Amino acid sequence: MPTYTALNSNPAAGLFRGNASLGRERTNNMEMGADWQGGRWTLNAAGFVRQSRELTDWTFRRGVIARTANAVDLDVMGIEAVAMARWENADLVLAYTWLAKSSDYRGAAVDASFYALNYPKHRLTAALTWRPAPGWEIRWDNEFRLQADNLLRRTGGDEAALAAVSAHWVPPFLRFLEVSVACENLWDSHFEEVPAVPASRRQASVGLTLRW
Repeated sequence: MPTYTALNSNPAAGLFRGNASLGRERTNNMEMGADWQGGRWTLNAAGFVRQSRELTDWTFRRGVIARTANAVDLDVMGIEAVAMARWENADLVLAYTWLAKSSDYRGAAVDASFYALNYPKHRLTAALTWRPAPGWEIRWDNEFRLQADNLLRRTGGDEAALAAVSAHWVPPFLRFLEVSVACENLWDSHFEEVPAVPASRRQASVGLTLRW
């Protein structure tokens, strides 16, 4: 169902402009997949087709500095493949996703989409978890994506290489305690995950977790 903001915001003023004619979304989905396991490796693959009707989206029109709620009929095709391997001291996960979308905004004046048409056409991920010693865990996550064209995206382009790395330590003598250090956006990418919203820059953090 559409949110209160989408239905009841002023349709002619403000940053978020509502649409009282929005209705209930209806979706049909068909998916087919397969799994395979051998030795250390597990493979999963799936393809799907999804038809969404009257999906609520926030859209942009040239000359209007606002987000407008509009209904969109969306046809989506996708393929996903995931490969996982596990060793005594390490885990590896590799994944690839392909998406294609076609849209019909039912005659509404739309030049770009903040959400429904903000998607990667190709996305590759690689995640490595390494346990070098008892109580220690090192995690390295990587993402490479080729985003669909979107005129709202001002900086960072439509190609992105993103990474995050973290280290976690649970002292053997204090099992209820976990100390961690992490770095997000390791390469300091300017890619706008939501178009027109500036990217979060490289961030480092230290964490302390207590469990009971």
